Amino acid sequence: MCGCRLASSLWGIVSSPLAHPRARRPGCNGARRLSPGGGGRPVCGAAAARAAGPALGRCIRSRPRQVHRRENARCVPRGAGRCLPNPGPAGPRPLSAVRLGRKEGGHVLKRLKKFAASVGRGVLLYLRRVDKLLILLSLGCAAYGCVLISSAVLNDPSGARTVPVQIVAIALGFVAMLVISNINYEVFAYFAKWIALACLVLLIVTLFIGTGREGADDQAWIRIGSISIQPSEFVKIGFILTFSAHLNRVQEHLSAPGHVVLLCIHGMIPVGMIVLQQDFGSALVFCFIFISMMFIAGLKLRYFAAAGILLLIAAPLVWFFALNDFHRQRILVAFAPEQDPLNYGYQQYYGRMAIGSGGLQGLGLYQGIQTQSGYVSEAQNDFIFAVAGEELGFLGAALILVLLAAIIVRVLMIAFRAPDMQGRLICVGVASMLLFQTLINVGMCLCLMPVIGITLPFFSSGGSSMVACFLAIGLVEGVRLRSAPVSLEPGTVPSTR
Repeated sequence: MCGCRLASSLWGIVSSPLAHPRARRPGCNGARRLSPGGGGRPVCGAAAARAAGPALGRCIRSRPRQVHRRENARCVPRGAGRCLPNPGPAGPRPLSAVRLGRKEGGHVLKRLKKFAASVGRGVLLYLRRVDKLLILLSLGCAAYGCVLISSAVLNDPSGARTVPVQIVAIALGFVAMLVISNINYEVFAYFAKWIALACLVLLIVTLFIGTGREGADDQAWIRIGSISIQPSEFVKIGFILTFSAHLNRVQEHLSAPGHVVLLCIHGMIPVGMIVLQQDFGSALVFCFIFISMMFIAGLKLRYFAAAGILLLIAAPLVWFFALNDFHRQRILVAFAPEQDPLNYGYQQYYGRMAIGSGGLQGLGLYQGIQTQSGYVSEAQNDFIFAVAGEELGFLGAALILVLLAAIIVRVLMIAFRAPDMQGRLICVGVASMLLFQTLINVGMCLCLMPVIGITLPFFSSGGSSMVACFLAIGLVEGVRLRSAPVSLEPGTVPSTR
């Protein structure tokens, strides 16, 4: 019996995998695991892992002093030197619903943080490069205009929604300004033909389905439900974009007769369409924008001299055949409204009286006699300057002129620092639009110009006019952004261009 036991032990030693390295089982690198069942019998690590399952075991390596304890441990191929989780026959253990929700929530939170950081960097870069003074001046004019409009419609039952509509228009215009300022104006130049086509279609539609305001003979409005839109206000912005792209494209041969003819056709198409709508005020604004941009682009002066001679020749024809009796009488009484104070000179007569009665400091906000009695017609639109003159006096009226002059000067400063001719032409077009409308509107109130229905930028009531003004400022800010590169690296100083 003892001999049998001795023989059995010798045979076990000889047949053990430790005695024959080449006969080791696959997946075992020679490490031994103490059997979890007890007894101290050494077994192969792979076999022990299969037998023990999730139980804890002790993995013994080539260096006996280094002991690793790991749940679900298994021996890895030689040279790895570490224990890896044992996937087992059914693959990795599935995450619980709670752990999975936490993991997905963490990913979403990281994405939101990354998005917020990128937005913050974009806003910081925009604020560093944008002309903040120009934006503040525009918002200040719009707020000042809302105060004057609220006074002009205080005793008008039909004007209850005028101020809310104006506030909504300011908000929409401000958002549109932010959007358009972040679009490179070269993109507008690329799509100039499509923009011109859209403007032409808009004017044609207005010509056929357009309606007029009460007391006016123009047909320049499109009614959509309870909302009235004046397309010519937005066509001004489109014309500035398309005409600047046209001038920039033919810059090298601008004074060639063929190019001059094509440029004149480009400018006269919207003017002719608006004249057919009987909106002569807007037509004059387009003409002034056209002349200003042509002059800045470098057209030779002989063409301007020739245009002046043609205008003198055509003036009698326009007076007798293009203008009706109403427009001729408006022009005749513009400089002396007291000759017909109850008919053609009514608006200007009481508008000038309101301005004169204001004195230096005015009669007080909401206290104007002519304004609150309703004698100043269209006080919230064309004669908003008269409201400021009567209720806030010379100081209030002068503040309007100072704010608008500051906006025009800032636009011209950006024009002179523009990176190319197209950006300069866009700024000049915007400045000429604001300047001409200011001069004509104030001139109407002071009996220096005939009443032709031109709004005061940022002050007169009208959603279309307000949104168009902010769009124009957005174009200028877009030029500013392309001409003032700024780095966000620490220690850098923003450009002052």
